[in-house]
Amino acid sequence: MKTRAIIAILAAALVLAGCQKDEFVSRRGMNDSPVRYVVALERPVQSRAETGNGGMMLSLTGNGDSLSMPMEWIATEGIDICPASDGTKGTLVNTTGSDDELSAYAATVGSFIVKAYNGGTENVSQTVVTWSGSEWEAAEEAIWPKGTSLDFLAYANLPGSQTATITKDGVSTVHTVPASAANQKDILFGHYQGNGGGTHTAEIRFEHPLTAVRFKYGEMDGNPTVKSIRLDGVAQTGTAAMAADGTISWSGIGTRNYSVSQSSATGLSVNSTTHLIGEPFIIIPQNLSAHSVKVTITFTDETEVFATLNSGEWEAGYTNTYTLGLSETVDVQLTDRVLSGVKDNVVIRNTGNVKCYIRAALAANWFDDNGIIVAPWSYDASNPAAAGFTSLPSDASGSGARWIYNAGDGFYYFTSPVLPGETTSSALFNSFSSTAASPVEGSHLEMMLMVQGVAYDSSKIKASTAWGAAVTGYLSK
Repeated sequence: MKTRAIIAILAAALVLAGCQKDEFVSRRGMNDSPVRYVVALERPVQSRAETGNGGMMLSLTGNGDSLSMPMEWIATEGIDICPASDGTKGTLVNTTGSDDELSAYAATVGSFIVKAYNGGTENVSQTVVTWSGSEWEAAEEAIWPKGTSLDFLAYANLPGSQTATITKDGVSTVHTVPASAANQKDILFGHYQGNGGGTHTAEIRFEHPLTAVRFKYGEMDGNPTVKSIRLDGVAQTGTAAMAADGTISWSGIGTRNYSVSQSSATGLSVNSTTHLIGEPFIIIPQNLSAHSVKVTITFTDETEVFATLNSGEWEAGYTNTYTLGLSETVDVQLTDRVLSGVKDNVVIRNTGNVKCYIRAALAANWFDDNGIIVAPWSYDASNPAAAGFTSLPSDASGSGARWIYNAGDGFYYFTSPVLPGETTSSALFNSFSSTAASPVEGSHLEMMLMVQGVAYDSSKIKASTAWGAAVTGYLSK
């Protein structure tokens, strides 16, 4: 009987022990579940994106003077170039948030580094989380106590050996922008704050500390092909930081004198659907009102346009799209002054929007008081001083930019092309005061200066077509 009692007690003890173990496992399942990860799409476009919308007349600059060029600027929230697992910029993704798109977005991110804090205490050690094809898997499993709010911080898609630092206050990295658009990457910072709900899931939302700038074709005369795009006056290096709530800030940015570019001898690629040209520039955000950026666009015929972007802001996480609506405009203007019978202050300026060659001709006649021509006027081009000119060139001697006279058509050719907004670097003449006697009593001399321009191209085909092949020998590249 005693033996039976001992066996019964042992059996009861074993049953009790088994119940205690089951209860412990169940309690852990309720309170201390493993952390699960999902990646959220970037937030949809907000109304504040409208701050960058609308048509603009951006100034074409040259030597401090400006003209106008139609170019539409639209800034939308979210950079739609997401990183791919192979380290490239990746593919376009939508932002409607369906399950399929979430999976597609996860696949483009590939992997990220994450860490979590409970207040100021580290709760999840830094680990790599990788997309398996169906879910996110952490290299080191972590436990999330039920009902506990955690701050998750993450980063992804850093170029090369660049690293980021995660602390309880946020994530940061020192970023240097590559000079070539093809090598620029959309770095990502991720964050989540909460208790993970009933599934203990951290929904990591990625933010873009950089800004995107891209160009596309609009309506353009002659459908020119863009050979290169260069941005001058951007920041090269800075420290990007994101707080736990996703707020992005930048510091340590020095002078903005860096240049980024892309080029192709045969022309940059163009998306047949969107008409986007080449690669997007992925660069450090910039307030254009405080630090303007010069854009140089060169076409395959070597025509160049220069735009100064000096209003608005390229914000972190925004895509800034500029639509080119450029019509090639060749225009040259002359200004002068006539005072007490002396013509001076002669200035010839390129007022078009493309680099051009300039030529000028002189014509004069004697007029009576009724405005009727009473006699023509001519001068000896080989001896302009005798006619009353100062510094009027008469031959092809000398070097550098200068005026050369062509007796065949009577025009003076300025040898170097002139940029938009700039003037010829030497005057056609400094002043003129006629030394000739009036051929008819009471008549007076009136002189006209005719100026013409033709768009520059390295082959000088446009000049040859407009002015004749014989004169292109005067023109330098």
